[in-house]
Amino acid sequence: TVEIDVLAAANDAIATRLTDPAWDAEKSKLSQAINDPAFWSRDDRSAVLSRYELVDRLMVAADTAASLQARFAGGRGQPAHAGGELIARLAMQIMLVEGGLRDLDETAPIETAVLIEPALEIATGERGAHARWHRELLDMYRAWARLRNMQLAELEPLTEGGLPLLVIGGFGAHRTLVREAGLHVLDLGEPAGGHTRSAARVLIAPVPGGAVSKALIRKELADAIARQPRGSTVVRRYRREPSPLVRNAD
Repeated sequence: TVEIDVLAAANDAIATRLTDPAWDAEKSKLSQAINDPAFWSRDDRSAVLSRYELVDRLMVAADTAASLQARFAGGRGQPAHAGGELIARLAMQIMLVEGGLRDLDETAPIETAVLIEPALEIATGERGAHARWHRELLDMYRAWARLRNMQLAELEPLTEGGLPLLVIGGFGAHRTLVREAGLHVLDLGEPAGGHTRSAARVLIAPVPGGAVSKALIRKELADAIARQPRGSTVVRRYRREPSPLVRNAD
């Protein structure tokens, strides 16, 4: 089918890149840098280690994609639903590898912090509906990370009563999530106190490299989040009734 041909071509393109002399040269360069006795005193050691890890993970992920393609080619006589599931897994794996290669080319951050905070001044007695929306939005990012086979960790809230800080890592994670930074506005339908809408501000920050303890990581992330702009740009609007609606601002 056309879908299989497209996936096979994409997988072939990945294999071509990972067997190119330039790829071997990149791996060799990173290995030599890490094995240099002076490496641990270099200012860029965290960036080099992250790149080395990304290269290693890409090779493993590409092998998985090749195995899935081989399984499909060897099981052409299997039930249609089983073949469909395998195609979906293969398509997802190829998409992830392509995203990882783009991360490598663009030197994108490996991990990203996601924080959701209120964007409206809400009286104490009116916080229920708004808090539910903030938690629902948080759950959306959790679900997205799991669906994309990302690494997901949660740190304690940065402020009392705040939501957990999500740390999401994986191919293409930062490039995707950075577009989420801004206001996410839900039409409440029935007013909640004096409000007909609830707004949550999503803050996105790359996870700093080089932290050696959970406490230090949390502090560095708090500092990184604090530096993020808190503008008024609406990224996406949502509605539950009379019919569900999700609309990007652009």
